[in-house]
This record gives sequence, structure tokens and C-alpha cells, in this order.
Amino acid sequence: MKITEYNNLKQTFENKLSEITTDYRNLLKAKVNLIEKRTKIIKEHEQNNDNMFSSIFKFRLENFHSGMLGKILDKNTNDTGNGQYLKLFQDLLYQIKPTIKRHTFNENAAVVCEYGKTKENGRIDIYVYDDTHAIIIENKINNAPDQPNQLAKYFKISKSENKEVIAIVYMPMYKYSPPLDDYDDEYKTFLDEIKEKLIILPALDIKSPEKDLAHGFMDLCYNVPENTEKQRFFILHYAKLLKSIEGVSKMTAEIDMEVLADLYKDKKNILLMENISEIWDRREELLGGLLRKQMRDRLIGNLGFHVDAENDNGLYKEINDKFMLCFFSNPDDNLIYIGIWSDGKLKGNLRKTLDEILCSVLPETYFGESEDWDDPQSWLIKQFYVGEYKETLSDIADYLFGRYNLLNEKMKSVEI
Repeated sequence: MKITEYNNLKQTFENKLSEITTDYRNLLKAKVNLIEKRTKIIKEHEQNNDNMFSSIFKFRLENFHSGMLGKILDKNTNDTGNGQYLKLFQDLLYQIKPTIKRHTFNENAAVVCEYGKTKENGRIDIYVYDDTHAIIIENKINNAPDQPNQLAKYFKISKSENKEVIAIVYMPMYKYSPPLDDYDDEYKTFLDEIKEKLIILPALDIKSPEKDLAHGFMDLCYNVPENTEKQRFFILHYAKLLKSIEGVSKMTAEIDMEVLADLYKDKKNILLMENISEIWDRREELLGGLLRKQMRDRLIGNLGFHVDAENDNGLYKEINDKFMLCFFSNPDDNLIYIGIWSDGKLKGNLRKTLDEILCSVLPETYFGESEDWDDPQSWLIKQFYVGEYKETLSDIADYLFGRYNLLNEKMKSVEI
């Protein structure tokens, strides 16, 4: 093959490789916002699993959430009542649906759970009202089924008391609408007004958390400046409960489906993801190789390490005539070994001192316990688990190099 043909083939290959790399980068970049939201949900779920209501809620009491929200909205509730909470709730409703009527409830306003005279005519889960106006809240956080003509029955109750309904708040765990199309004829006359005033307020809204109960309302209540410690404690733990009720897979399902639907619009995306999955499955092996090269260059160039003549996977640096620092990275096990070696001289107090230094510089979170590694009089070693340090490649390399730098300085002060 002529040199010009070889160069042309080489250039074509490099161009294709660059094109593929760009495709990978663009695909991942396009999804970064959704992935960040997904990660935030998972972290929040982990942080909020521990709350004062978790042991109670395992029984999934039917009226639990209605009672909790009723206590929060009612300014007269002992210890937890605060007039600001109802105002914040109304502000959120206006934010979701700016067309609803604004009304300031008077001093005699009441918040009642299970409002209604008979079960047959319906009992409103939470009813906020004063002499002239009302808010109807239907709690579906526990996924209770919709009863026949349910919202129309509640609307009828309020109209019979000559109260103008400001809003009908439908409150499911996640965002979905109530079934209104199958209402009986006698209730269909209310449907236009119901749809006008209907507000869907989910407990959790992954896409718009500022418009859900847990974040858009509870978090704002928590930050009210006039809060007492009891109020803040109560609000915090109920908010944590709301954020931890469902499992991560359910909480992220909407985002997962959106990402997958977008990927499956293009065959090229499918092939790219299959390749990314294959690369990801080999990430520890490949990352180990990348780190091996970066660490070798930095240790040799900046700290004066030398390549081991007997095994070029290892590097060493003499500290004095008794011991040396070592670096070993074996491509077969995807681990990096950091430690100290001596020609059979690591004994007694010296060994104890060096082991203490090694353990203080290389924390067990990422390095495990120190090991003797073959000959206990020659080696003190810690392993670094490449795949467990969830940072960028440059951050991992900086971290490891920083550990070596610190180890190098501490070793110089050891008295022989």
C-alpha cells in the first residue's frame, strides 16, 4: 500500500471516529437536564425515608393525608396552626390556574375534614370555607377510587349552602385528572363550572415540583419566618413523608418513559445507546486503563517515580534506604494498589507507624483495609476500587495524585 493511500485511510478512520464521538456526546448532552432531575429525585427519596410519620403510614390510613393537610391549613390548630399556610396554599392554586377567583377568607373561616351530612350525598375530604366562599379538596394521595359523580356532589353541597366555590382541588399522588365524562345526567349540569374551577394538585410532580404539594406548598410553609420550632418540625416531617411514599422506580417512571420514547424515535439513537451500554458494562476495566496512564505520567513526571524493571505495571519511589512508595495497576482486576514496600524491613514499631500513616492518608471509604500483600515483612498495601468513586476522570486522577503527594510528605518525616 502506498503511503498516500495509507494516510487517506487513516484520515477517513479518524474522521469517522470523531463523528461517532460527537454523536455520543450530543446524545448524552441532550438528556442531561432530565438525568439531573432523575438524580435529584433519587437523592431526595433516600434523604426523606426517615421521618416521624413513616411507622404510622405503613398502615396506609385512608384519612391520614386529609387530617394532616387539614391541620396545616387550619390556623386554629393547636401548636401547628399558622394563618400564612392557607394563604400560601391559595397562592399555589392561583399559580396553577390564574383564572380562578381571588378571595381572602375572613377571621371566621373553618377547615373541616369529612364535611357533609350523609355518606350517600358525599363527604368532602377537606372543606375550607367562610360565610360566602369555599375551597373543595378531594384527597387521592392513597389512590382511593373515584366515586360516582363525586366532585359534582361536593359542588352541589357547597351551592346548597350559598357558598361560591373558588376552586375544586383534586389531589392525587401523581398528576392525573378525575373521570368527569361518565357523570349521571342530573349532575352533568355542574360539569362546565367544575372544569372551570378544577385544579390538579399532585403530591409529587416530577416535571414541575414548584406546582406540587410536597415542594410547591410544604417547602414554602417550612420557610415561613414566623414559624415556631414545633411548626417547622411538623411541616418538615410531613413533607419528608410525601417525598418518600412511593419507590424510586415509580417516581422516575415519567422521566424514564420520556427519555426512552425520545431515544426510540431514531434508529441511530438505539445503536448509540447499545454501544454506550456495552462501554458502560466495561467501565471499570476501561477506566482503570485511563487512570493507569494518567497516574503513571503524573507520578513519574511530578513525584519522581520510576518504572519497576521486573513488572512495568508497577512504579516505585525510594523514600530512604529502608522503604519506598509503590503504585501498581493490574489490567486483569481493574484495581489500583497504593502502598509501601521494603526489602524485608517493615517490622515492629516502624511497620506500625507506616500502617497508621497509610490508613490516615487513604480512608477506608474508597481504599478498604490495609493488606500485607504476599510477604508481611515487605508490603503494606491498600486497594482503590475504581468504580466506587463517582467523579469525573480528572477528579479521580487529582484525588489519587493528592493522596500520593500527602503520603510522600508524611513518609519523609518518619524516623528510621
